[in-house]
Amino acid sequence: MSLPRLAVVLPVLLLAACAHAPNEQAAADCSPRDAWERVRAGVATQAACEADDYLRAARLARELGGLEAQRAQLDASLAGLDAASPAVGQTRRRIRQIDVDIEAIRGVAVTRGLVDNQQSLDTD
Repeated sequence: MSLPRLAVVLPVLLLAACAHAPNEQAAADCSPRDAWERVRAGVATQAACEADDYLRAARLARELGGLEAQRAQLDASLAGLDAASPAVGQTRRRIRQIDVDIEAIRGVAVTRGLVDNQQSLDTD
């Protein structure tokens, strides 16, 4: 192939490759793992992604985030309670239940491939 012909063909091939890249990226963005990672990072999910697995992963990540926020709020309120207060026991019981729920969600996330097992352990 001559150099002038290569100079014409190469840009055409590069443009063709770039034209297909957004479609490949869009398909990857609708994975359940992408939904999980977006929600965990505080980024909106893709509106075009309507697959049940994608939506379930997003809900699961939101639920985990909500439980973690509740846990942090309870930790803060526990620090301000008098040790003799009956609310201390109630708060500790609620914290234990939230911890169980958080671990259950993390287990489901690992099972569904939304996170690696090591990633789940590193979040503690």
